[in-house]
Parts: sequence; structure tokens; C-alpha cells
Amino acid sequence: MAQSSDQRATLPTASSTNSFWHSEPSSLLLNHRSTSELPDHADVVIIGSGITGSSAAHHLAHYSSNEKRNLNIVLLEAREACWGATGRNGGHCQALLYERPVDVARFELANYNTIRGMLGPVNAEGRERIECEYHAQSGCRGIYDDKLMDATEADVRAFQAEAPDIASLVRIVRDKEELAQLRLSGAVGAIVSQPAARLWPYKFVCGLLEPLVRDKKINLQTNTPVTHLEPVTQQNGAHDSAQRNNWTLHTARGKLQTRHVILATNGYTSHLLPSFADLIVPCRGQMSALIPPSGSRRLETSFGFVGLRQANPNHDEYLIQRPSDRAIEGVEGRGHFMFGGGGGAGKLPFLGTCDDNVLDEDVARYLRSTLLQALILDGEAGAKKSEELVAAREWTGIMGYSRDNLPWVGSIPQAYAPHVDTFSGSRGSNLWISAGYTGHGMPNGFLCGRAVADMILAADAGQSVWEAQEAATKATYGLPRSYLVTDQRIRRARKLPTVAEADEKGWMGFGEQYRLEDPHIRL
Repeated sequence: MAQSSDQRATLPTASSTNSFWHSEPSSLLLNHRSTSELPDHADVVIIGSGITGSSAAHHLAHYSSNEKRNLNIVLLEAREACWGATGRNGGHCQALLYERPVDVARFELANYNTIRGMLGPVNAEGRERIECEYHAQSGCRGIYDDKLMDATEADVRAFQAEAPDIASLVRIVRDKEELAQLRLSGAVGAIVSQPAARLWPYKFVCGLLEPLVRDKKINLQTNTPVTHLEPVTQQNGAHDSAQRNNWTLHTARGKLQTRHVILATNGYTSHLLPSFADLIVPCRGQMSALIPPSGSRRLETSFGFVGLRQANPNHDEYLIQRPSDRAIEGVEGRGHFMFGGGGGAGKLPFLGTCDDNVLDEDVARYLRSTLLQALILDGEAGAKKSEELVAAREWTGIMGYSRDNLPWVGSIPQAYAPHVDTFSGSRGSNLWISAGYTGHGMPNGFLCGRAVADMILAADAGQSVWEAQEAATKATYGLPRSYLVTDQRIRRARKLPTVAEADEKGWMGFGEQYRLEDPHIRL
């Protein structure tokens, strides 16, 4: 199912590899349909129920209750709730501060702190704690190449000079003894940063959705893939009236009309938005839940590994360790190493594919063997460097790689909306998007979902699309202006290398394209 990076994404596959995070599915959300029939209309339809879609639903419903607006919110999911990238990721939530422009770094910090606030004993909204194995800890990024370490240290120094108020959150480690204390084996250096956390991402999303479904704040329709979107032409030719249906969504179960559509579809976006086929490209990543060696001490940080085993620096690896005090029914072991990456070791195409029902055995073998070389593991692992760890689960998921390394958040200009021939002008289309996280959705998706919800509410209150988007950049959470969807950004992004070209050069996700010298390309 590989495809070139400028072809449209497909719908999610009907079946998928068995993610560890789905080993304890929500009894309420599994196969859930709030109404037996698909409703025929809504104020807002959200497509996608991962961290972005669930956040948008959460914030729209919260506003609707507080303001007594009674917004009719429908959440559509092609498979089960949270069965896409959020339910298949590495379980990290960490702001990668020094690899981002400072405004992006601050936004990721705000996102982290917001999620942390949702997970206190009683969260900021007065609800009971969401149980999702959340644990705040340091993040350690091991660097295994001298040139990479020199470049990374320069990035850290530049970040610390530009953002002195948060400079202390990141520190450089080159001392061999301290590297050993961090449990790194063979690394030339490391970056230790705060804040970071591990969590069970599927349970976090379920903790957002379950009260909305139980209290009838939203209408959730699982196993309802949207096949295409069609604009509704009003008698006066308008498409963007605040009070009229603007879009028809087509599904195998019928049609649904709505005023606003939110595409929280990440790697699958271009299936419904063909004009974005070269801007958000699906990318298959691979994960494993590995059983730690008997007698080994617990890891005290989360980890990233860059340049490990002479890999392309774009193909980094990432690791957390689950709690050791609880067994999961039907899953061997406990305290699993949740280890992902290894794309450079695979032989199967991973860019341009939407098939997460496939495992690359070469990647799986790499993941099972690598930690025995990358980490100082004691216990039974001490003298067995050539063996593999046992995998309790192995699975894949589809990410969305953005051509300019930045998420796309806001209203799709009419010129890029489906059936563009029916539109005129460059106004917003009441088709909204938050997608393209390039494998970094957990420290972005929650507040990006809120930003889109805020934009819709502002537009309904009479603001123009552009005023609504600008307001999100000035909100307390400070959506980076570089995330906004504009015609200018789209044209500039298309002057950059394609996603496939950038991936081959090791640029994707590492900020290299932020620093291109062509001032007409820089965002």
C-alpha cells in the first residue's frame, strides 16, 4: 500500500495491528454510537477522536454548557474511538524545547502544563482524576554521534540565550560518569530536559470522551468513516454563513450536514482534503512493548536516542517504562519498555502509506535488540548483549508528517477546500483543521484542538476567520502564528523539499527547515 508522497491518503484500514494501549478498552466507548442512526445535521462535526478531536469536543462542549448555547456536536470516527495515532504512540508527553523556535517551545510547555493540570487529584474543572498512568519525570535524549552532539549543543546554547527565563529546563551532559548514571551506553553526550511525562494515551483520551458521551454533551459515532465532503450551496451562493449548513459529509451510513467541520485526521487528512496531499503525508511508525530483563532496575527518565547504531538522525528512537506494580490481563510481563522508532532498519516503505495492519519484521527485530546496546541494563541483561528482549506486543500507527515541520491549525482557505470550483475568493471555508504533527502530537494536540474550538466560537460570534485565528495566537496558551493555515504559508511550504526528500536528508522533525537561508521560504 505504499504510495508516492504527493498522492492522497486512504481511509484507515478496517483492521489494524494490536496496540498495547488498546489492551484495556473502554467498555463505554467500544462500538459506541450515541444514536442508532446517524443524525442528519449538527452545528459542528469533528472527524477523528484522538487527542486533537477529543480536545476540540471537550472545549466546545464545555463552552456550550457554560454559555447555555446547546451546540450540537457530532464526533465521527472511522474505527473505534482513539484507534489512530494517539492510541498507537509511544506514551510520551515532552516539549522538545531547543529543537523548536521559542514561541513553539513556549506553546509546547503550555500544552504540557495544561495536560498535567487535567491529571491532578481533582483537575482544574473539578472533575475526578483521569487514571492514565501519568507520571512526571525528566527526559533524557542520548546522542550517539560527535557531529550531531556538537550541532545539538549549539542549538541548546542558542535556545538558552534566546529564552533565558526557561533556559534552566535544558542542560547538556558530556561527562562520561554522568552519562553512565543516566544509564546510557555508548552515547557521546545527552540533553536532559524538564518537563516530561509518561502516560497511557488511550486512557487519557477516554477520560475526556467518556463524560461527554455519558452526559450527552456530544454524539459519538464510531465505525463511521467519512468518504468525502461536499459544500452546500445556499440559494444566495454563500458557503460561510454562521447560521446555515455549509458542508455535507458522506458516509456509508448516510449523509450529515453541518455548519462547521473539524479535520482532526492527522496522517489521513488528504483523503478528505486532496489539496493537502503534499503538505501532510502519512508515515507509518512502529512500536513495541518489551519485557524488561529480570532483576533490572527501573528507568528513572524517559529517553530519546539520536544517531544510534549510525542511523539517519531523523529516525530517532523513544522509550518510556510503564509502572511495574500492575499486570495487564492477557499481556505478558509488567513494567514494559514502551520502545518505538527504528524506521531506518526497515525494508518496507513507511512514507505515503496508511496501512497500520502491517509489521516490519526488520524494524521489530531492531527494537527488540537495540536497548540491550543503548542502555546499561543490569540484572539478567548484564552479560547478554547479543540477545533480544521479549516483545509482549508489537504494532504500528500512522503519523502525519508536515512539509514545513509545523502543524496546520485553522480554517482551510476556500481555494484549497474540496470542490474549489464552487467557491469564490480566498475567505475561510468553515472547514477547519488541526493536523500534521510530524510525530510530535502529544505536546501539541490538546491545545491545538482547543485553538480550533476557540476559532469556531469566535467565528460564530461574528469575527472573521482571520480575526478568529489571530485571537488564538494572543490567547493565554499562545498558538504559534506559524501554525496558522494561510495561502502564503501553503505557497511557501511548497518551495521546500518534499516530505520524502526532507526525510532522506534527516530534516523531518528536527527544525532544519526553520533555518533555511532563503528569506522567501522562512516562515
